[in-house]
Amino acid sequence: MSVAELAVALRSQTGWVEMVQTSACDLPPHQRTLSNAIAWSYDLLDPDSRACLRHLAVFVGSFTLDAAAAVCTGATDASGRALAQSWLTTLTNHSLVTPEPDRWRLLEMIREFAWNQMTTVERTQAQERHARYFRDLLAQSAGQPEAIEQDHDNYLAALHRSIEQVETAAALQMCSALAWFRETHGYVREGQALIRRSLAMQVPVDADQRINLLFKAVNLSWQCYDFTSADEFARQAIAIAQAEQPARLAALFNLVGRINIERGEFSQAETALQRSKVLAHQRPDLLNPGFPTLQLGEVAWAQGDLVTAQALFDEAAALLPDAGPDLARAILHTDRAEIALAHGDTTTARRELLLALPHVRMHERRVCFWLVTLAGWLLASSAQDNAVLSAQCLAAEEGLGERGGPLSPIYRTLIAQRRQRARERIDAAQWSALWRTARTWMPQQALTCAETWLNR
Repeated sequence: MSVAELAVALRSQTGWVEMVQTSACDLPPHQRTLSNAIAWSYDLLDPDSRACLRHLAVFVGSFTLDAAAAVCTGATDASGRALAQSWLTTLTNHSLVTPEPDRWRLLEMIREFAWNQMTTVERTQAQERHARYFRDLLAQSAGQPEAIEQDHDNYLAALHRSIEQVETAAALQMCSALAWFRETHGYVREGQALIRRSLAMQVPVDADQRINLLFKAVNLSWQCYDFTSADEFARQAIAIAQAEQPARLAALFNLVGRINIERGEFSQAETALQRSKVLAHQRPDLLNPGFPTLQLGEVAWAQGDLVTAQALFDEAAALLPDAGPDLARAILHTDRAEIALAHGDTTTARRELLLALPHVRMHERRVCFWLVTLAGWLLASSAQDNAVLSAQCLAAEEGLGERGGPLSPIYRTLIAQRRQRARERIDAAQWSALWRTARTWMPQQALTCAETWLNR
């Protein structure tokens, strides 16, 4: 098969394992097709191990022993785990399951084969067990992003299952629990699509829960730069809050201010943020007034009033909690570094970048802002090495930003200016190589390199 033919086969939802074959006649039957090769090993298994392999096909990516026990036996107690462990050992010995540290996975070709062996009844049971297990696991892992990251594809499959089966309460619960993870880890487009589907189910929920869901939908929408959806979700949330939960208006107007900052409508942003600030001072337990104050500082900065911006940032710093990680602190220290750079104060800019670092780690989009500011700090030096490092910062920002929308207007202007300055100091061949490599960096890789440069 040509590469193009293979690509077509692999894009099909089912049957591609059967399509991959050789025309050679001098091979035994089990070596002539991919399906036959897997079937040869599958047929050597005992019935229980075969059933386990079929059930494992519902997993997307890797899985733990507990997850395998829940899906294959319906229980995660000692007996269920022991059975699952026995079957996994057998399947590993037959090269049908791939072991990883504390986890296992099926290669996609084996998963496809196993999926096609299941009856409709068997598949439904396995999917229901899978969805139930990951719904329960999410309730325990909501505050553990590393754990969610490991099983993200399985959570996604469980959520899709809940939506397809119109299990409305479960779908809404999962969407709500995953929203912050998706926002902070860059899955904003996927998160927006799923929360939109869940909200469309029109299940009766109380005002507080409905506002929570709409709030998260707004956040995910504007980060995709889908301002039409963000405005509509915000309008619905504000209407409910005005009628039933007026105390929630401070956070909602703060969010409306953010939307308007992102689309460069600073007058509207200022109006919403001033309302938010007044309400937040009345109920600081629901919204720290430092947050709208901080965003008012961004409005002043965007309009060129650096003195007012600095004063508002100082006011926000006194209000915001010192404990972290904190999203507002990530914004505050990065913006303060930019104000320092605008005044030519690289010492203060470096200090603010270091203060921001522990906070930006929590949110992939804030990593992008921070890298842009670090590029500005590096370019303030005439050293050639710093021009190279700044180019890597900007390339990493571009790569990381692809999963969400662009950065806010003032940062987009800074990106264009800094990219131009860096390109003027680097020859074309070196620029191309640097950009191609750094553009593939993941957040932790970019931050590790950046922290080293900042502490030289």
